[in-house]
Order: sequence, then structure tokens, then C-alpha cells
Amino acid sequence: MSQNLHIVFLTQWYPHPEDVQNGVFIKHQAVGLAKHHRVTVIWVGPSESATRMVATEDRDYGEQLLEVRVRYPRNRRALGKAMALKKALTSVEKPDVVHLNVLDRDFPIWELWLKKIQKPFIIHEHASLYFKNYQKDGLWHASRKRLVRNAFRVCPVSRGLKNAMIDNGLEGRYVVVPNILGVPESVERKPKSDHLMLVSIGDLVNDIKRFHKIIKALKKLPGPWEYHIIGDGVDREVLELLAKDQFGSDLSRNVVFKGRLSQAEIQGKLPRFHIFLANSRYETFGLAALEALNAGVPVLSSPVGVIQKYLREGQNGMIVDNYKDYAEKIGQLWDRYDELDLQLMLPKDREELSADGFVDRIHAMYRQLGLFVD
Repeated sequence: MSQNLHIVFLTQWYPHPEDVQNGVFIKHQAVGLAKHHRVTVIWVGPSESATRMVATEDRDYGEQLLEVRVRYPRNRRALGKAMALKKALTSVEKPDVVHLNVLDRDFPIWELWLKKIQKPFIIHEHASLYFKNYQKDGLWHASRKRLVRNAFRVCPVSRGLKNAMIDNGLEGRYVVVPNILGVPESVERKPKSDHLMLVSIGDLVNDIKRFHKIIKALKKLPGPWEYHIIGDGVDREVLELLAKDQFGSDLSRNVVFKGRLSQAEIQGKLPRFHIFLANSRYETFGLAALEALNAGVPVLSSPVGVIQKYLREGQNGMIVDNYKDYAEKIGQLWDRYDELDLQLMLPKDREELSADGFVDRIHAMYRQLGLFVD
């Protein structure tokens, strides 16, 4: 390749010490590109503990990846964020191309900076805000429309998200670019045992992830089993009380709340489970379910995100249209568990979701921009 580019990621989500899973899929993209180019990631966010603005810089991958995180006191809100973004953007070296990740509350300031530097930009959208009660009036929508229209490419992570954005009047040059499955080589399905191990991963927000409905459905599932929920969020206490009310001191049916874990911890624990449960109301992608398949864990999921593309009914999992059917579906999958495929994630699917696959898609855009030639 003839040129080592400088790429800047402006992102609304990114892993940080207070939430190591926040936007980890965006970090996978930055790391993938950092194997070929210089990448600077800028993330600005509030902190519960900070009393003043604090900026940190971390370098990795042979100095190719620079992560700039600027924290400000949560009680400073809009003013703190604006000052933090100004500090971060003032110090960044001028890029060849910019990647915008998640057009939520920061993007108007991003747009001002883009006008100043006059460089091409690509939008990656991961957020579910387009699926429910999206506001198509007001300044936020007008600004978002303008930015989407002016982007060289708009890259939602799924066709469903692309359609939702277009349905909300956001016209642009769309190319669906899936998330990266940033995990080790796939693991074979573990053998069946006497103790059924169930797992879910996600933010504990009942309005979206609907873990409360899974817990209610499990009332019909006889033991012995354990159901581990990895994640945290505003509804954790509600869910813990519900589990206690449903199962009391019945040790043969145990719901375990593990809290937030790092990506490495999750990948280390996933292969010990037999079935992954997902019941989201909507997903832009649904990466956790794919990570479960890759870890050798069959999946039962509501029909959201991209899971239907990778789920082979009765071979590596099942779709669950009604949450009340979870206990029955678990029983069916458990009865035929030994007949399921040993390798739950197909090689062609892993290749499609690989870092190399992502980089190839982005390099095609860079060629179209005239940034480099092979």
C-alpha cells in the first residue's frame, strides 16, 4: 500500500474505566485500521468522580493507535462537554479522513470542526435511536440530515438500521458495514451435562433488553439450571427482586447477576455455558449473540438485528417470537443438544465479520476518495 494515512475517529461511545464494554465494537474497528494506518480516537464523556476536566492519552499497536479520552464532571453537562471537545479537537493532528461514530449529542460540534478542516468523512451508525420515537422536527434532525447528506458514505451496521434511518428522512450514500467479531478463533460446542447453564449479556434496561420477561418465562423451566446475566444498568435492582420473588431459595433454579465484565473476561467465561438467551425489543446488530455462537454456545433469540442471517434453525439455535415460549424452546434445544452442529459459527460468517473484512470495505471507500492506490 502506497500511503500510511492519518485517520481520526470521533465517537460517542468508547471503552473507558467506568464502562469497559461501552462501544467495544468501535474499538475493534479502530484497531483493525491501526494495523495499516495511524488512527487517533477521540472520546469525550462525563465522569462521576472527576472534579475537573481530565485528558488521558494511550498508545498501542506500535504507536499506530492513539486513544484520547477527555472526562469532565457530570454536573457540568453541556458546557463541560463543549469545553472537553474543544480541548480534544484543538490538539489533534490534521487527518486525511474522519470517521464519525454515533450521531447523538456530540455531532453538531463535530460538524463545526469538519467545516474548519475540510476533510472527507464517513459516518458509522450503531445507535437504536432511529427505531423508537425518533424526532423528525427541530434543529437536531436538521443538523443530522445535513451531516448524513454530506458524508462520503453512511455505514449503518445492518440493513434494518439503514432502512430505519432512511424512513426517518435521512438521505445519504449508504453502505451497510457489519460490526467486527473481535474474538479469538471459534470454539466447538461443549458437551451436554447434568446441569444446564444459561447466559445473557447486555445492559440491564428492561424497556429494550427485556430480561424481566426471560426471568418470568423461566418459571416454567424445571431445574437444575443456572442463568447468568452479564451486565449492569438502571433495572438491575428490579431484576434481582424479580428473580428472588420467582425462585426464592430454590437452589436448583438460580439466577446469578455478574455485573459488567471486560471483553476478555466474557470471552473466557462464555464457552462454559450451554445456551445463550437474547430477548431484545430491537437491536441495531446484536453482536453478543454472534459472540456466543463463536464461543460454541447455541442461541435462542428474538428476531432482531442480524441474528436471523447467522442462525440456522435447529442447528445452532432457534428464533423465539414470543417470550412466553422461552422455557419450551430451551427444553427443545436441550433435548436435541447433542445433535446440534459442533461448529456453530460457519467459516464464511467469521470471514464476513472479520477485521480484515472490515478493513477491505473501508479501503474500497478510500480508493474511491482517491486517498491511496495499491
